[in-house]
Amino acid sequence: MLISWSEAIANGAPILSYQIYLNTHGSDTYLAAPPSCDGTDLVTISDLYCWVALSDLIVAPYSLVLDEEIYAKIEATNFYGASALSEPGNNGRIQLIPDAPINLLNDATVTDATTIAFSWEDGPSNGSAEIYDYDVYYDQGTGSWVILEEEVTFKYY
Repeated sequence: MLISWSEAIANGAPILSYQIYLNTHGSDTYLAAPPSCDGTDLVTISDLYCWVALSDLIVAPYSLVLDEEIYAKIEATNFYGASALSEPGNNGRIQLIPDAPINLLNDATVTDATTIAFSWEDGPSNGSAEIYDYDVYYDQGTGSWVILEEEVTFKYY
């Protein structure tokens, strides 16, 4: 998950670091973000964003659950000290990758030696989010799958 923020008003001294806090499951408690979201890193300070893996958010100490919203608060520090915490920002939700499509069906009226046509259905779980496209892979009998088409928006090819 990408966490981004606007540059803090520095009041005449450059920002030396940001501290990023994330909510925990079912409470108003905020804890420091995992090390992957290091607000002391010079790139993070200049770019005003960091990344947190979903795998970090669904385990202790955050323990966020499927479809739960993710909130962040940011604190900026310069030579004079730390700012107050920002208001909570939110534009994220715990979602999982969808299950693989199922019921792949060949359209024998179209498929021949040089052309294929098939359809499929969504798997049992969409990961709590709309599925907006599919990537289609093929294997020429070598056991190595190769991309055929990316971002297919229909349930057929």
